[in-house]
Amino acid sequence: MEQVLIYLFSLPSAVIHTIFGGIFGAIFGVVGVLIAKKIKSTKASKVIIIVCLAVSIQSSNFFVRYLQKNTESARVMNSLKENRLISIIFRLHPEAADETEAKYKKLLSSNISGDQLSLKSQTIGAELVQKYFQKHLISASDKATYALLKRNVAVMKSFQDKPSACVSYYLGISNFNKDDLTEDFIKKETDMKADIIESSINNPSLPPQAASTESLIEIIALSYRNKGYDLGHLQKIDQVENLPPEEGCKIATEFSDAIASLDEERSSYVFKNLLYLSRL
Repeated sequence: MEQVLIYLFSLPSAVIHTIFGGIFGAIFGVVGVLIAKKIKSTKASKVIIIVCLAVSIQSSNFFVRYLQKNTESARVMNSLKENRLISIIFRLHPEAADETEAKYKKLLSSNISGDQLSLKSQTIGAELVQKYFQKHLISASDKATYALLKRNVAVMKSFQDKPSACVSYYLGISNFNKDDLTEDFIKKETDMKADIIESSINNPSLPPQAASTESLIEIIALSYRNKGYDLGHLQKIDQVENLPPEEGCKIATEFSDAIASLDEERSSYVFKNLLYLSRL
């Protein structure tokens, strides 16, 4: 039935209203005639038929709007499910699909349109991905985590001539220009997140023990020395957001590279412990 409605509402608006107008016109027209037969006054009979036809038009318009709202949300959900990352989230967390559909229904029933509608729609999708990506990140496999760290460094280095985008990527905030996010870039990002979530289920790997901040700094500092990075930059890592973009990008890239330059097991260990400590 859902697929039939989706096809139906792909038709021109005039055709849709004609179809439902005809249905409701027939229903209420028959009701009007049946009532009129019970009344002897010809004038009264005509008035009743006219009233019933008027009601049929209002009912048709209401029904069309109701079905359009629900069909549009179904169309959006079908589109989302075609994305590998979203489909994995929905498969592992069925409640996420219900919550997301409810949000889109509410959005589509509002009076918002144009760019504002598109922005709010993207926000719903971004919040969905961020919530479940963060939920699974701590238990992702070492292999998937290592690939994530390597990918992060590669992206940040590619943004060296766009320091604001570099800092935004490091901080995980949406502050990019349209040209920064190519179709290939988006696909690689979503595939990476999908790999993280899948690995947390198929091959989970939690940190073997909770490391102290001091021990983690020692490991990272040694990597800084091996890479020839200024240790003074490590002290600024918590200031990246407030630094000038050029400096912030350099500090963040060095920090990420120092961790990703460790072997797979140690880089995953350091990253997950930093993640764990950040959530305390």
